Amino acid sequence: MLRGREGAQAGAAVILGSMEPEEAVRARPARPASGEHERHLAVSTVAQQISMVIGVVMMLAAITILARRLSLSEFGTYGLLLSLTTYVLFVQASVETAAVKAIAEAREERSRNEAFSTALLFYTAAGIVAAGLIAAFGTVLVSLVNIPAGLHHEAQLSVFALAGITAVGMPSEVFQDVLTGSQHFVAAAAA
Repeated sequence: MLRGREGAQAGAAVILGSMEPEEAVRARPARPASGEHERHLAVSTVAQQISMVIGVVMMLAAITILARRLSLSEFGTYGLLLSLTTYVLFVQASVETAAVKAIAEAREERSRNEAFSTALLFYTAAGIVAAGLIAAFGTVLVSLVNIPAGLHHEAQLSVFALAGITAVGMPSEVFQDVLTGSQHFVAAAAA
């Protein structure tokens, strides 16, 4: 049975007489070989799990190194300021879900370009707003919390660094969404 746009076009061509039924069967999109889709999903799942394990191990290594090198007050300040970025992940996840869905549903190059541009626009806007909020709330938080005087300036610089990384990093997520939406899960896990 013919499926999708190609099938409809081939069916219309048969009805209009510009294509023989045998040609319409050849115009049908190729079906993946038995088990090919399942292998793709299995390999992709394993790659994503490996990527997550590597991320967790790297995070634990970074925290361990910081905990051994920073004083207790410095490490506490680091943890407090880093928690500001957690709220950004909620915004990022909602944009990511919509972006991957739009990219995956786009069948033509023009539609994919529109989905990419729209996702990039939303990521950029969310990144700028999130960076502004991190800078504003982080500055207030540094002033309100009992951070040692020697760390006050470093904490303020850290807030601005987190805001800058958020502003630049969030729009770059669109490239990983393109890989995910195009079902290049292994490449997305490696990115």
